[in-house]
Amino acid sequence: MFFLAHAALFGIEENWTMAAVPFTAGTSTESQEALEQAARTLPGLLLDYLEGSGNRVMEDDEIKNRVLFSLMTERQELFDQLSNELRTRDAVMFNSSTSTEKRKQKKQSAARIKELQEKIQNNLAKAANPLGIDETVKKKDLPVGQKVAYISPLRPGDKLSLVTWRDDSSLFFDKKSDDETEFDFEQRVVNAGISALLSGSVSERAGFLRATVSLSVYPGGEIAATVSDIGSITDLPALAEQLVQALYPAVINSKPVRLRFEINPPEAAKVAKIYVDGTSMISEEQDLQSGVHEITIDAAGFKSKEFSYDFYGEEEFLVRVTMREDERMKVFLDSTTSSAGQFYLNAIPVENAAETVLSYGTAIGEFESVEGFNDYFMLENRNPQVSQGPFKLQKINVRTSTSDISAEIEKSRKTMYNSYAALMLSMPLLFFSNGTQIASKNAYLYGMSDIKRSQNWMKMRNFSNALSITLGLNFAFQLGRYLYKANSILPQEIVVSE
Repeated sequence: MFFLAHAALFGIEENWTMAAVPFTAGTSTESQEALEQAARTLPGLLLDYLEGSGNRVMEDDEIKNRVLFSLMTERQELFDQLSNELRTRDAVMFNSSTSTEKRKQKKQSAARIKELQEKIQNNLAKAANPLGIDETVKKKDLPVGQKVAYISPLRPGDKLSLVTWRDDSSLFFDKKSDDETEFDFEQRVVNAGISALLSGSVSERAGFLRATVSLSVYPGGEIAATVSDIGSITDLPALAEQLVQALYPAVINSKPVRLRFEINPPEAAKVAKIYVDGTSMISEEQDLQSGVHEITIDAAGFKSKEFSYDFYGEEEFLVRVTMREDERMKVFLDSTTSSAGQFYLNAIPVENAAETVLSYGTAIGEFESVEGFNDYFMLENRNPQVSQGPFKLQKINVRTSTSDISAEIEKSRKTMYNSYAALMLSMPLLFFSNGTQIASKNAYLYGMSDIKRSQNWMKMRNFSNALSITLGLNFAFQLGRYLYKANSILPQEIVVSE
């Protein structure tokens, strides 16, 4: 029952709910009204930036505070029940029941009092060990990812989605009133399902705004972070973004971790370049915020390594990487025309087209002629040789053009559209001549017209049919010609194999 109540109280299965109390507006040298408007607007902007931007990583201390608060709430309810039961027991002697009935009521009341006393005692025992740690259980005997046998359904490392209270960032949670105790305020926050509150103050000087924001985590009300920054009072979103960047590590509870890299073989380690989230590392050790990071390792003559990993739960990680030698071969790139130009592979200029090293796999190539025309191709190395050689030089003839293919495609497109337009323009004559011929034939059969008129419209119908068929065939031809031209711009695929 306690587990269910605890889970329902905090919504721990999914969300970490954030809210804000109204910010305090200080003094202004320009406009007090604009400053007060900024104090009302800034909290909502902060929540908008934070909502859905990641996940809150749970730690032992936060789980402990939640369990202790839930146990304390339970104890208060049990204590109130115990007080009521004691009053009920003491009132038995003053009622008008018989002696037998009084003894029965006292016995029942004593049983309920004993039950409540046991519940309070059990509650206090749980509070003495809020996380339910079994000291006799060794870490090696626990399932992967579980440190101890917790009372709470939460586990260290559980991630809760960041959401806004009542799904509305414009709503303010009422501040602590003067006649309200810290406990009562905390109770009100937790009962509202709020895990964190933003509070702050703003002041203005000559059009610039200083904002100070604090993040308090509940239950407990511990201030996890306080940040301050300055921005233009006319650009609150930019200021909010600056504040969120400073608050974000505390919101997601990101802890620093150290990464150490061990790269093998030694030849690769000497030339290796390590990139974390796209940024090059200066050394083989680096401190980062815990969480998922993208790792890329490049080393000349070796295949690149790319992977992502959630670095969490330890202060230091040793990343061992074994690099495989890049499998390559030499090729001779040559143009099918006599046109001179520059070859590119994977957007890098080819210095020596007569002896180019091609890595295993697929490379995207381009030939730029001196006339300014470009052709694209794809080279696929299916039969590699290791980089130590020996290389077998292969000549590859790349289809190149001496004309502007895009101009030819545009010309073919216009011709195709014109042929389609001509076909459409022939349709009215086709429909009119066919309809009139049928009408004149029927008129002749009923004696309302002569045969010569019907024959003339028959000739016109045959002409319009022939014209439309001819224009239709021309359109089909021009369409096929246009598609052929358009497809010619697609990169040709060249498979290199020995």
